[in-house]
Amino acid sequence: MSIFHSTRQRFAAFAVCVAAVLPGLAAAAPADVFRQWAADPSLERQITLAELGFQTPIALQGGENESRREFFLPVPAGLQLQGATLQLDADYLRGDGGRSVFVLSLDGYPVSSRRFTDDKGDASLTIGVDGAPRDSGFVRVGAVWNSTISDVVCADQRAPGNVLRILPTTRLRYRIDRNRLTSLASVWSTLPPRPVLLVAGRNLSQPAYDAAWRVGLALERAGKRVQVRSLPAVGDTVDVSADMVPADLRSLPAFAAIAGDGVSGATVRSHRIGSQAEVGALLALGARGPLRADIVVADPALGTAIGGALDALGTQMASDAAATASYTQWRTGAFGVTGQPLAAGEVSLRSMGGAPVVAIASDAGPQAALLFDSLWRPVAGGGSIAPATVARPRPDDRILLSQLGGKPGSIDVGNRSDWTATFSIEDVVADGRAPKALVFDLSATPDSSGAGPVASVYLNDYLLSAKTLTPDGKPERLRAEVPQHMLAPRNVVRVTFLRQLTKPRCHDQQTAYPVSVLPASHVELGKVDTGNDFSGVARRLADGGEVLVPASWLSDATRSLPRAIRLADAAGVTLSNTKLVVVPSDAAAKPVSPGNTFLALDLPVSDATARVDAAQGRLVLANGKTTMLDVARLSSVSVLDVAKAGGHHGVVWRPVGSDVQVPVKPIQLGRGDVAVLDANGVALEIDSRDPRGAQLADDANPESPLARYAGWWIALIVVLLLILLAARIAQVRRQRRARLGRPTETPLS
Repeated sequence: MSIFHSTRQRFAAFAVCVAAVLPGLAAAAPADVFRQWAADPSLERQITLAELGFQTPIALQGGENESRREFFLPVPAGLQLQGATLQLDADYLRGDGGRSVFVLSLDGYPVSSRRFTDDKGDASLTIGVDGAPRDSGFVRVGAVWNSTISDVVCADQRAPGNVLRILPTTRLRYRIDRNRLTSLASVWSTLPPRPVLLVAGRNLSQPAYDAAWRVGLALERAGKRVQVRSLPAVGDTVDVSADMVPADLRSLPAFAAIAGDGVSGATVRSHRIGSQAEVGALLALGARGPLRADIVVADPALGTAIGGALDALGTQMASDAAATASYTQWRTGAFGVTGQPLAAGEVSLRSMGGAPVVAIASDAGPQAALLFDSLWRPVAGGGSIAPATVARPRPDDRILLSQLGGKPGSIDVGNRSDWTATFSIEDVVADGRAPKALVFDLSATPDSSGAGPVASVYLNDYLLSAKTLTPDGKPERLRAEVPQHMLAPRNVVRVTFLRQLTKPRCHDQQTAYPVSVLPASHVELGKVDTGNDFSGVARRLADGGEVLVPASWLSDATRSLPRAIRLADAAGVTLSNTKLVVVPSDAAAKPVSPGNTFLALDLPVSDATARVDAAQGRLVLANGKTTMLDVARLSSVSVLDVAKAGGHHGVVWRPVGSDVQVPVKPIQLGRGDVAVLDANGVALEIDSRDPRGAQLADDANPESPLARYAGWWIALIVVLLLILLAARIAQVRRQRRARLGRPTETPLS
């Protein structure tokens, strides 16, 4: 009994100790999480081919010519990558048989070579990527797919049935050290393809709204698809999942509410915010939660709202001194955006949720947008700047393509290689001048047969000019005239270099030979007729104008800002010399009279020569007094219309019906004056003055007027000759009658 009694006493003592220790362990869990977050300096990033614009699989077909493609995946320039991996999603088909080999290279170095023998299968691959800094800002991924059907020399090696497909889900994942991001320029260079622009709430002041749409437009022009989010309030609904909340934080009521009772996994569900502390918990989750941010419009309202939410979260740890101390220390470093308020006109590098963000004062929108959207971006090398004046350089008669994103240099061309440059219309238009020609200075070496490559110039996928280069390594000039109807608000110039095999069936050893795009390649400007279509208005807006929005849009900023940003991008609104005009709510139903080239969003325009009347789900399209279209009960569509008011041309956007969505994809407009938009993009674009395109066909005729109307010229010349001949005959007859009717003169004796 004594032994049993002694054992029972020891067990009771152990139970008392466990009971005393467990609450301490549970209480220490939140403190450990915040300490771990504070000690982890890494930021995770991911980029997919789909986010780079490859929406469909890329097919490589193998034959006697190797099928090659290269992809440039953006990474922060000059920064070390940590844990970088490339997940290649691919599959293959081998209907023609033979030997099929797939070679994958990174930055020009082969890293994988695989041979496939089945008729079809999976070609996916996960491979590590060297973390060395890349000054170019890209990881170059090369894919080579080759099929050899027969070993017989000069046999037909065409293999259209052997195909490898690279899927748009192919992605690059990596981490970077956030402590290395010490400048605004470096943070801007690390922005993901879909950056988040955070504003204080749904109801914004005019300066904050102005800053948000300008910065959002700068992101769109940089090829980003901006997401606008506002800080939620109690009663709002957000999308959450249980796995975003660490288990050690679920002892706190705010985090427990987000995680949900009995909910686990990554299933996304809607959660209604019940307290300010829950807003603080969502903010604390940072990139793990729905309130991550890359750029913030840091007006006083945002700092006050974030500070209040984090204070409310901190009160739930008041009884735990360790958790409170750890949380306070982590918060100081993780939420610098709530620290010292930004000065007037300041752009600063701050932190939010443990990640660096670009914080922009509400009155610094115009300067910040131009700073990050022009060649002045490298000057943002510090952590805080105050750009008082930022202006876009006025274009001269010639603009180097290197100033528009095209990098001069040499390209090794084995079979085909592309050189590209992308520019907005505002970069190349000023004072009634627009691109008249694309001029390329090129040089090429001969291939093994002594032949030169063919250089083809494209503008927005339209072939403008082509030429076989002289293969002597000396510079030569290729000039391509630019038809004005091919220009768009955003333009892509592409030069394709193509080398032909001299022995297409005799197993030529394919060797790449260099071709150079020289630094003097440029865009040539000249006076043009601006026109009264979308392209013409975009050229006018390049010199400045007005963006008119109703005051109600400022009260629903989360919904209206994406519309304003994407419609301004589609219309070609410039970031410089453009004014945001907010029409008061009490005047929203009255006509608006713009005084400059304008973009009017969901507003009536006085004395406008608009061709579309969109109201209450009804779309009426008229050309003068003739009604071309009258359709009722429409929904989920909107209309862009070129109109004239106050002596100035502009674009008017009107929703038709309810639940109208602005396309997520970039909107590319051309020479039409009416466009119908749906959720997928431009559903219809038409020139109401020339609906069948007869005028375009005439304007775009490449023949000279002399050659075009040669028959008429000949007929006119014949008629003129006949008239001259008839006049000469009449003159001769008159002279003859005059001689016959004149009396004979008798000479004087």
